[in-house]
Amino acid sequence: MAYWPWHKVFGIAAWFIWKSRNEKVFGGGSGFSDYSIAAIRNMMVDTSIVNKGVDISGRKKSEVSWVGWEYSQEELFKLNVDGCSKGNPGVAGAGGLIRDSMGTWMQNFAVNTGICTSVRAELWAVVTGLDLAWTLGLCQVILDTDSILVVGLITKSTTKSDSNNALITQVKEALAREWEIRVQHTLQEGNTAADRLANYGSIKNPFIRDRWIVHDLSAGLYSTLYCNLIG
Repeated sequence: MAYWPWHKVFGIAAWFIWKSRNEKVFGGGSGFSDYSIAAIRNMMVDTSIVNKGVDISGRKKSEVSWVGWEYSQEELFKLNVDGCSKGNPGVAGAGGLIRDSMGTWMQNFAVNTGICTSVRAELWAVVTGLDLAWTLGLCQVILDTDSILVVGLITKSTTKSDSNNALITQVKEALAREWEIRVQHTLQEGNTAADRLANYGSIKNPFIRDRWIVHDLSAGLYSTLYCNLIG
């Protein structure tokens, strides 16, 4: 075992000796033996294989990545938006928030969008978020949404005729204003704060449209923002 790291050999050996001792005292086992040495050696082999990135059968292990809100590389503001629909179509909500390049919260919103699909709710979130960013006087904004479909709908030059055309046109007009907007897709795990606001919007009174801005952060959203930042 000389070619294995000593701290790993020691840890596995100590655990196996402790296990063998307990089996002998409480279960009538034979205690430590030549079999135990072979078992420790086999565990070291398995550990080495796993650390090399393959499983016991020799196949490459799947990689695990930590996903969270990503800091922008430049001095840009980030607008994260999301929409939800309880039934698709069903009772729906739109939500989003704006942060600076360091992740500091600036403003967020949540609105009930009535009965509609998740795509339409997401488009409402984009429209509302862009209007909020424009009102705040932001000139350079990254728009993050976890819907690849919506990214395609608002960035393609032409769209098929459907019930969302009016909203898509409204988004494109907002994007064409005199400012710098970058639209990009993000994973759901990096958009949890906007998702929380969208769900909150779905339970709000749909007839109170002048109170769609959430002026404070609940304790739940604080924890979501923190988890977003650390991944």
